[in-house]
Amino acid sequence: EAINNMAKYSGASNAAVSLQQEKQDILLSITDNGIGYEAKKINYGNGMQNIVQRCKSLGGNAEINAVLEKGVSIRCRFPITIISH
Repeated sequence: EAINNMAKYSGASNAAVSLQQEKQDILLSITDNGIGYEAKKINYGNGMQNIVQRCKSLGGNAEINAVLEKGVSIRCRFPITIISH
């Protein structure tokens, strides 16, 4: 969803996607240098709400930061799940 939004709306010339392990958590970070937006004035649609909800359903959280003319940063942190038989 984040990458789709970036491609459709941001006008970014650079973007970064990072997936890291930090202790017992996974940190997914997606950033761009696009047009951004004023966070106070935006009404998140289903896509952005879905990002937050998906992170919550994994036991984590999501941070969405946007700055007008400086881009958007989305950070999702959730615990590593151990699957056993």
